[in-house]
Amino acid sequence: MLVRVNTHFLVALTGFILFAVFWFAQDENWQRPSAAWPETILYGIAILSAILVVQGSILKSREKIFADGSKKRALIACVALIAWSLIIQGLGFVVGSVLVFMVMAFYVAAVEKKVSPKTAITMSPGKVVLWLVAIVCEVLVLYSVFSKVLLVPLPKGLFF
Repeated sequence: MLVRVNTHFLVALTGFILFAVFWFAQDENWQRPSAAWPETILYGIAILSAILVVQGSILKSREKIFADGSKKRALIACVALIAWSLIIQGLGFVVGSVLVFMVMAFYVAAVEKKVSPKTAITMSPGKVVLWLVAIVCEVLVLYSVFSKVLLVPLPKGLFF
């Protein structure tokens, strides 16, 4: 399906809808210290959406959407994100993220023809450890930023 739309307006509309949904979803707990960053991001979305409306009215270009990319890969990514959100509730952010990110890293590498299933089975232990260390470091950085700097509570789960 090939559709031509003003993508600036489309993204701005999406941003304004997100802003409205989260703005009206606020409750009495919204003002606790950890709400500072979500509120800042919320205002950022509104400001950037307004900029996109101005940009869209000046440029008036209509771009093709849904023309590029693999719908199968997009669907797999959506399923992986939903699975990740469910897994981290049970296993915790760190353990669940390491497991899901490892599977996703292998999938992306396989799709990009960097790794085949046969190569993955015969992958040297050193390479597996390198992948695992990189993913663990990435997850720990994300955990530290969200839990310590931004004060966003993350799922503790079964392990950590």
